Formats: sequence, C-alpha cells, structure tokens
Amino acid sequence: MTTSSNFKNVVFVGPSLDGRGGMEQLARLYKAHFNILYLPTNSPHGTFAGFFILILTCLRLPYYRFNHKILHIHVASGKSFFRKAFLALYGRCLGYKIIMHSHAGDFPQFVDKTGKWLVLSCLKLANKIIVLSEYWQQYFENNLGCKNISIVPNIADKQLSPINKDETPIRFLFLGALTRNKGVDLLLKAFSKVSTQFPGQVKLTIAGVGPMETQLKQMAETLNINDYVDFVGWVDENERDSLLAKSHVVVLPSNYECQPMALLEGMTSGCGIVATRVGGIPDIVKHNLNGILIEPGDTNGIIDAMTHYCVDQFLREKHATYSCQLLEKYSSERVKNDLLKIYNTLV
Repeated sequence: MTTSSNFKNVVFVGPSLDGRGGMEQLARLYKAHFNILYLPTNSPHGTFAGFFILILTCLRLPYYRFNHKILHIHVASGKSFFRKAFLALYGRCLGYKIIMHSHAGDFPQFVDKTGKWLVLSCLKLANKIIVLSEYWQQYFENNLGCKNISIVPNIADKQLSPINKDETPIRFLFLGALTRNKGVDLLLKAFSKVSTQFPGQVKLTIAGVGPMETQLKQMAETLNINDYVDFVGWVDENERDSLLAKSHVVVLPSNYECQPMALLEGMTSGCGIVATRVGGIPDIVKHNLNGILIEPGDTNGIIDAMTHYCVDQFLREKHATYSCQLLEKYSSERVKNDLLKIYNTLV
C-alpha cells in the first residue's frame, strides 16, 4: 500500500472508514489529505464482522512493522478503549512506538466508572498521547497525571461558499447522533418556543440517526412543530455540506463533547454557533465572538441564544467573520506539521 512520504513510518489504526461518527469522519479526512496507511478495527456491519476485521488488522501489523516504526491509534471510550489498549500492547510487543489519540468526550465519566488505575495502566502503554485541545491537555495532565501529552486539533479547512442564506426563514441545524447526551430533546422544546415567537420565520433541520429518533419525532408532533422541523436522517458529506451552506446557525446542546466536527464544519460554512460549555467546545467556540455558549441542560439558554440570532443579522455575520479568523489552526497543513513534529520525536 502506498502512503505519503511524510507518513511513511506510521500505521494508523482506528474505526471503520465506513462508520458515521466523528472519529470516522476525521479518519477519512486523514486518508484524503495525507494518503495514510490505515487499518480498521471494527465494522459498521456488526460485532461479528468487526471481530474478523480486528483479527485481520492484528495479522497485518507484523508485516507492516518491517517498514513502519509508529502505531498511531485513534481511541474512544468504553469497549473501544480496551480494544485499542490491546492493540497498543500488541504493537509494543512488535516493536512499534505507540501513539494513543483520544477522541472521547465522555472520558472523565469513563474514568470514574472504570477506575483511574485501570485506565492509567492502559495509557502508560503509549509513548505519546494526543488530545484535541487545551482543555483535554489539562485534564490528562492534572486529573490523570499524564506527562507525554501533545495537542493536535481536528481538521476543518474545507471552506464552504454559503448559498441561499436568505434573511428568512432563519435555518437552524443539528448534526449528530440522536442520543440523550446530545440534548436534541431540549433543542426541540426550545425550538417550539422560538417558532411561536417567530411564526413562519424559523426552520430546524435535524440530521442524524440514533436510538431517540422515534421519540424525537413523536415529541415534534406533540409540540406541534412538525411543519417547521425536518428529520433528514443520516447524511453523507455532500448532503451535509449542502445543509451547512443553507443554514444560519448550528446548534449542539450536548452534555459532553471532545471537539465536535459539527461545530468546526459550522464555522467553515459561515454559521453562528449555539453550543454547551463542556469539554473542548470553549476552545473552539469563543462566547459572544463566534458563537453563544450555554450550560448543559439549560433550555432557556437555548431559547435565548436562538432568539438572539433570529433578531440580529449583524450578530450572525460578526460571528461568521470571527470563525474564519480562528480556522487557520485547524487547517490540514497545520495538522500535518503538528503530527510530523510528534513523529520526529519518536523515530
């Protein structure tokens, strides 16, 4: 397999490129921008298929060790964390230098549930730990006592040309899994108030799938906002870009997050941002500069933020302009240079 000369010493390991999450999306960006050697550890077709994918990856790693020195492992929480910890141990036995690249927004909760000693014993397998922002660097250093931390943010350098952003209706967009953590139920409750305040002037698009989908659709019907809410299901990258280009504001009222790709994508497309002050979000969304931050679970905060964007076109334009100034650090070229500096310290 041919890889970019910049990454010739590195084997990347992570979730299936056919998956639908943020880690999978970042892996596809790495593949597209850096032409990396990438080995999946699971399958979107279920546990049974994923087991054989994992075994195949384990069988290939000794072969690639002849020409590669670094195993760069993308890590989440839960079962994924321990699966990747096993690969880290296996990689060390094969002689790889190990990088564990954390993407888990719920990592503090995972540590509390699992036990710090067990999590730390796995993290100690890594020669280097990569996190996505300063918040996570401080968490790993101050709460877990890890010292080998480097920051490499997600990639967001695809500048979209906004189209059809008419003054009305104001289009709000949610991108993500339809789970309790994402706060979509609170978003629907808030939007019902906003749509009453601005009848016929607002629309909400919910793009994603998940266990709460049926419940959320029933909630929209109960709140009598069906005419103003579109559930479009999972969207591919072209459909996502089209939605972003038409939207005025991206809303993400999550209980926890790492560094959401949805917000970075919103920034690239000139959208205002409404998001919760959790995890790494305040590192990319600066309150009242390129978005509005609220506390998790604060329905009234969502209402107030959406209302501000509805009544103030200048605010939307101001926040979009400031987002453009922040995006340089998330460019693929910047990320490539950050990674190469880390690799050079390990080989």
